[in-house]
Amino acid sequence: MKYLYTLLLAAAVTPAFAQTAAVAPANKISYDRVSVGYSSNSISSAKALGASALLGSNIVISGGYSDIDYKKNLDGLSGKSTGVGIGYKLNVGPGDIVLGLGYAQLQAAGVVSTTAIVAAAENTSYSIGYRVKLNSAIELSADYTRSKINTVTGAYNLSTGQSAGEGTSESYNNFGIGARYYINKSFDITAGYNFSSSYNTWSLSAGYNF
Repeated sequence: MKYLYTLLLAAAVTPAFAQTAAVAPANKISYDRVSVGYSSNSISSAKALGASALLGSNIVISGGYSDIDYKKNLDGLSGKSTGVGIGYKLNVGPGDIVLGLGYAQLQAAGVVSTTAIVAAAENTSYSIGYRVKLNSAIELSADYTRSKINTVTGAYNLSTGQSAGEGTSESYNNFGIGARYYINKSFDITAGYNFSSSYNTWSLSAGYNF
């Protein structure tokens, strides 16, 4: 059943922290943003809400919520994920390095074929990312995240009455790249791609910078 647990958690491996920005002056990176987004990989898709803010000169806080639907051999499952993050930013060259810590929780439930499944997980992560604005309209980013996910999953076969449960703990490496286009100083569109040791995920979001 370890394979099933890994699939269940694929959508929770990609943190949504530290992808924020604003403008003022033109090429200065800021961190005050709210967003709506969509992401997808080979076994799940998610709709997300996110927000972040800069406290003082260096501390970045963030939070997010995702509504997850599973695909393929996990069709019938759905889940919800909530997370928070904190980061410390350093000005390096023309951009910023951000060192971050994140924590997220996931709950998923549903019926797959004749089996009812419930799962709960927590994801702790640390990350390092770099962001740079090429001009007033375009920003690029890259990051690395190491995630550890602890899971408790239970399954009940509705036909046979058999049940099973297990807890697991696994770690993942994630590498992400992103590009942001500023429609104007308040609104942006951001595309991202995450390369993970579980599943690769693409994402698209629209943000309001304040």
